[in-house]
Amino acid sequence: SSGACGYGTASLYAVNYLTGAGEVTTGSSSGTVTSIGTGGTLQSGEIGTGVPSAPVILPPTISSGGKATLTITTQSGQVIQLPIPAQSSTPVMPTSWFQLP
Repeated sequence: SSGACGYGTASLYAVNYLTGAGEVTTGSSSGTVTSIGTGGTLQSGEIGTGVPSAPVILPPTISSGGKATLTITTQSGQVIQLPIPAQSSTPVMPTSWFQLP
């Protein structure tokens, strides 16, 4: 139950691991998350109320347009499903601290 203080706000955080830049896009009027990884500028956005579950990545399906889907549920029973964009074609070169000049 929500109790005297309500459920609170559930947030989703997403950053580009290479640059630290925000990857969350929110709706202009609602302020809720509309997409992730599509060049957004925010590092977090509201996804509903209550405590969110751990994010679950579902594999691509025909119904999701061939994209993997990020699924999160909140304590108040909301189910949020966001498509995960394709990985960048820019190769990532793993490196270690001892390889740096």
